[in-house]
Amino acid sequence: MSKYSCCLFICFFLFILTGCEKAPIPKSNIPFVLVAPAKIDQLPSSIKAVGQVVAIEFVYLVARVEGYLTKRNFNPGDFVKKGQLLYEIQKDQFKAQYNQAKAKMFRAQSVYDNAQIEYNRQAVMLEQNATSKEAVDNAMQVKLDAEAELLSARAEYDLQALNLSYTDIYAPFDGRIGMYTYSVGNVVGAQRNQPQVEPLAEVVQMDPIWVEFPVSETELVTLMEKERGILTSKAQETVSEMQKLFDVRVQLSNNSEYEEAGDINYIDNKINPIAGTIQMRAIFTNPDELLVPGGFVTVFIETKKKFPNLVIMQCAVLDDQIGTYVFVLKEDNTVEKRYVKLGKESSDTRIIVESGLKEGETVVTQGLMRLRPGMKVDYKIQKYNEPTVRESSI
Repeated sequence: MSKYSCCLFICFFLFILTGCEKAPIPKSNIPFVLVAPAKIDQLPSSIKAVGQVVAIEFVYLVARVEGYLTKRNFNPGDFVKKGQLLYEIQKDQFKAQYNQAKAKMFRAQSVYDNAQIEYNRQAVMLEQNATSKEAVDNAMQVKLDAEAELLSARAEYDLQALNLSYTDIYAPFDGRIGMYTYSVGNVVGAQRNQPQVEPLAEVVQMDPIWVEFPVSETELVTLMEKERGILTSKAQETVSEMQKLFDVRVQLSNNSEYEEAGDINYIDNKINPIAGTIQMRAIFTNPDELLVPGGFVTVFIETKKKFPNLVIMQCAVLDDQIGTYVFVLKEDNTVEKRYVKLGKESSDTRIIVESGLKEGETVVTQGLMRLRPGMKVDYKIQKYNEPTVRESSI
């Protein structure tokens, strides 16, 4: 065999061997998910409502006398302290009227003192038969007239002193002040062409603060059944009893939980027959001013006592047109779509399951969007205190 033929034979043999090799096995298409078991936890019972933040104290600052605005001692949005001088109105006219009233009062006081002395002198002389009864009566009349003038002068003095004090406008309490209505130099106060006085600015108290919310009659009755007798005794103070039994927590608009719990400080005495709700209110400390008057929050009224509840992680829950469901991991590592009835959400990513699941059943918590009923999965158990992972990163 020639050298050239030998090379061709070797190449053909190698080609045959290469063609007989097995094709590479494709990687598995089984999705990877995180799972967590449904378990029994001790949680408070609660009801949920939508509440609105309301300032306990708010006041519209108005000018009680008419005059030129000479000073504004704040910037809009400032925090102001009780007694802080906020506005000054031109004082010249009011000082002059005050001094005039003061002088009139001193003069009336002098006239009254003289009339009193004259009356006393006439009374002594009458006892000594040195004057007539008519002279004493005349002295009495002069004294009474002088007393009336003095009272009138004192009243005028008090009024002018009050008007002068109105030229300085102070903060009535600690709070935050809003935008001003008038710039310095404007005439403010009850002017003849303005039947209603427009406020100079508004001050609202920020700490503490109220949250008002309506509660469903049915939910409130259900919650109170767990704490029987709270409203049965007329000797009990309802608000103080509710404070002992319930906490009020709020969730802010960004879904974060407000750190401090509130205390119920008001419950209405009747149900709104149209809405089927009863109005309630809670008070909160607000040192960081995260609760802003006018804002809306989610309110949870919780029992201080805890009860056993079946819970799963909130991230396991999905919704479709039929209802709320979870994917349950079966023994053969396939998933089953299961519709459930849920209860209250917890602040630590748990949610109560009222029906549809049993303790120990495992639900998928991450990787849900890729699943279909009956699909086989590869999984890892996620602990309840582990942070939630975005599905795109799994």
